[in-house]
Amino acid sequence: MKTLSQSPNSSKKPKTGSSSSGDASNALIDIAQHDVDGVLHLFDTSLEGLTETEAKQRLGKSGLNEIAREKPIAWYVQLLKTVTNPLSLLLIVIATISLLTGSPTAALIIFAMVIFGGLLRFSQEFQSNKAAEKLREMVSATATVSRLGAAPKKEKGITAGKEIAVKLLVPGDVIFLSAGDMIPADVRLIATKDLFLSQSTLTGESLPTEKHPELPDHRKTHWS
Repeated sequence: MKTLSQSPNSSKKPKTGSSSSGDASNALIDIAQHDVDGVLHLFDTSLEGLTETEAKQRLGKSGLNEIAREKPIAWYVQLLKTVTNPLSLLLIVIATISLLTGSPTAALIIFAMVIFGGLLRFSQEFQSNKAAEKLREMVSATATVSRLGAAPKKEKGITAGKEIAVKLLVPGDVIFLSAGDMIPADVRLIATKDLFLSQSTLTGESLPTEKHPELPDHRKTHWS
């Protein structure tokens, strides 16, 4: 099954506001209503895909095909947050009152508890964040694309494309999908055979839904 990637600049943070979201939705609906030749012309590509040179140029313009994530919190900010939680602040107030009322030993013990508890919590959170980041780097999703000039590989007698990291997909790439694959970007179906997609996370439907390259007429009327 062939699909056409149409996800421009997904690595950059999207603009906020309903108008930006509405424009993107209208653009996707418009692309879905075009025929295959019109979509290929719109993205300046072909059924054979892009060349490596074109893909590199488009990657430089559109950026990586990945969801924007917040930058990791700096260690000193994380340390400050562990010390300034409500319980620690309450203990600091109690320790200060003990110190002012002539109980330096009690104040010293409470301050030591605050420092020890804060460092222990910071150490655990810092190590867990590092482990999660390493795990995220180990898990890499790939997609199979058609690139002009690349030597095709064959699987079970069927000619397939070139396998690349999902983040390297660019608008205009022709993608091959098979059973069990994850949809790597916003795509326009070109050719399908018994394509069923699980979209329960989007619509709540429990059963896979069949998809077709052409948008049915009643849906065209509905979306227009």
